[in-house]
Amino acid sequence: MKDEKKQTLLCVDDDKKNLELLEALLSPLGYELKFSESGGDALKQIALETPDLILLDIMMPDMTGLEVLEKLRSDAKTRLIPVVLVTALNSEKDRAKGFAMGCDDFISKPFDETELIARVRSLLRISYYRRALDEKEKFWNVVFFYETRPMIVCGPDWVITNLNRAAQRYLMPGTEFENVNFLVFIYAHYSVSVSWDALNDCTLAPKKFQIEKKESERSAIQRAEVSLEFFENSSHEVMSIVLTLRDIMGGVEKKG
Repeated sequence: MKDEKKQTLLCVDDDKKNLELLEALLSPLGYELKFSESGGDALKQIALETPDLILLDIMMPDMTGLEVLEKLRSDAKTRLIPVVLVTALNSEKDRAKGFAMGCDDFISKPFDETELIARVRSLLRISYYRRALDEKEKFWNVVFFYETRPMIVCGPDWVITNLNRAAQRYLMPGTEFENVNFLVFIYAHYSVSVSWDALNDCTLAPKKFQIEKKESERSAIQRAEVSLEFFENSSHEVMSIVLTLRDIMGGVEKKG
């Protein structure tokens, strides 16, 4: 994963020697490092610029790492930042409490260089995808609110995860679509211009196809052109499928 902007790590520890050690281990990797010697100061820095990852010491005099973590997780602006708790404590009770409060991982003192670098790299990837998914969710919320065309979002298994009111009204008024497989639904209620196997394979699926209501079905839409788009992650795995419908026959709901 490449990013033009350097990923930012905020290291929080009241011991300057630990901060110097983190700088020596992590700065050669090309990250932008920021430092804080107290929990209160760390929260001020985070409010000004959101880091990609926080390495947070638990035992600090003015404000413990757990207290800082609690504030981060209670704020919508900071709830997604991965936090690694750095501690000399090894008890299962301490770790369980940290995870319960929302930390993403632990690193024990003294630092093991290999372990530290591996966990930082892993959590930075998590940070990237977590934010991307959050932005995607915000985008779809806006799209679904304003979009007048019927739109349906499915998971990679074609199970409907979201659809707007227009899609609900066009496909089958009054039908509940929770946990419904879109392919199963359209082949049961519509004549489809493309085969099941072609649609079910993202490498074969056409960008557009048509569905036409079967005479026996009570549906608002008579015939529609369906635009199909697959969204993939960086490993080229399908994460979601988005379909947009365009009525091409002036459908009117069947009475009776």
